[in-house]
Amino acid sequence: MSRGRTIVSCFLLCLLAFWAALHWQRNRQVRFQGKTAPEWFVEFRKARPLCRRSLVNPLLVPLLRTRGATNLMSQVTYYEDLNLLFFHPAADGLRNLGSNAVPFLEAEVKRRDGPFAKGYTALFQRLPVGVRRHVPEPPQPRDPVQRDAALALSLLGKNADSAIPALLEAYERAPAYSKSDYIKSLDRLHVPSAAFDAMLLRYRQTNVAAGVVTIKALRIRSLMSAQLLTNAVLQGSIPLEALNELMYHRSYVNMTLPALAASLKSSDQQVQESAVRVLRSFGSESVGALPELTETLKSKNDELRYQCVLTFEAMGAAALPAVPVLRQATNDSSTLVRSAAHRVLKLLSPGGSE
Repeated sequence: MSRGRTIVSCFLLCLLAFWAALHWQRNRQVRFQGKTAPEWFVEFRKARPLCRRSLVNPLLVPLLRTRGATNLMSQVTYYEDLNLLFFHPAADGLRNLGSNAVPFLEAEVKRRDGPFAKGYTALFQRLPVGVRRHVPEPPQPRDPVQRDAALALSLLGKNADSAIPALLEAYERAPAYSKSDYIKSLDRLHVPSAAFDAMLLRYRQTNVAAGVVTIKALRIRSLMSAQLLTNAVLQGSIPLEALNELMYHRSYVNMTLPALAASLKSSDQQVQESAVRVLRSFGSESVGALPELTETLKSKNDELRYQCVLTFEAMGAAALPAVPVLRQATNDSSTLVRSAAHRVLKLLSPGGSE
């Protein structure tokens, strides 16, 4: 009997200690206007749906009415007014808590669904309605909470720097439809390009195409992103997308030139035109691709030849070795090519184009 009482007493003492620890933990949390970070986050999550706005194209309304349309719902576009959300009192509460809110929000970003959550949810949905009433409901999915926590972290500016690795990890594992909130958060936090290197290295080794998409979405401009884009161009996985992003990597022109020069020899005309445009954006630093550009000027495609001449123009004095082919281009079948060639020759030889 005494042993049973001892067990019960120990259990009650443990329960009391647990309650006291929770009470102490809650009371020691920093507050703003009487509310802790978890409490402000709940308010923040409630506010987000209220910031959804509808937009109807006013030019379509009269046209639809004249055609007898009574339901305009299909013409309504919905968007989220983040400015309204970020100036909501709940956002101000988190912002004023500053670094004190970071540990909680970072934990919310990291906390994922339990190992059996998806399986139980799928099972629950297959159960008859009568059975569902007598079993626990599945837990709410973590994805919306994680995305809201990511946006909340973006309110904290430099205070949230320590949470950037958690945001990057969450972005990397998130499905495509969930990535936008992490992109918005990382963009507002002004993450230095070097912070993305570890993630880009994984993409370079496993999924170059996803890496190109990430570079575009997060506007990454680093040595690692230049390497990944160069690989994407040379491998031919998604060369057009990679070439478009290389335009923003002029700082790494020496690394990217071989891939750009190779693209000029592609059998895909769109790839060739994209490569020429990137080289034009690099100006005189494209001189390393001059032999390939000179050869490209012999293309049968009018637009490609025209873009090539414009690239010589952007190169300025660095394009002097191309004068012979430019002189030939003054007799081109395309009026645009002829006109551009005369202009570039005049630029390179102030005395005239002849």
